[in-house]
Amino acid sequence: MHRVIPSLRAVLASSLMIGTLLVASTFLVGVSPVGAQSGDDTVQTTSTLPTDRRQLGDMIPKPNTGMEPQSPGDPGGWLQVSLFFIICAAIIVIATAIWWTSRRARQRRAEAGQDPVSLARARGEGLRPTAAPPTASRPTASRDAS
Repeated sequence: MHRVIPSLRAVLASSLMIGTLLVASTFLVGVSPVGAQSGDDTVQTTSTLPTDRRQLGDMIPKPNTGMEPQSPGDPGGWLQVSLFFIICAAIIVIATAIWWTSRRARQRRAEAGQDPVSLARARGEGLRPTAAPPTASRPTASRDAS
């Protein structure tokens, strides 16, 4: 069966066309007209900004400026604190289980005579060479003051 491989020019042209259509459809469909405002001039908006302008720009609240937790799920409540300790305990249990499984697997390999360290030592591989003792034939620099 003959397989048709599109040329680079065709791929670029089709990609450009699809991209243009996506951008155009976003602007045509995604932009909605602003709702009509009422003729009443006394419309007030609500804001979550503090009325005291000195606190603007403080992204991180100062210590002891927050609220006491009102329910267990609030930040700092017992439910949130206990969740932290449960996650820490789960990580410790998982790490211990991995360590224990690895230890048992190494013991089984050693009992079967397939321990990689023992096999390498038996072949003489993986051993660090010991430092050669200093020899007397090594030339030494004389300290003549001539």
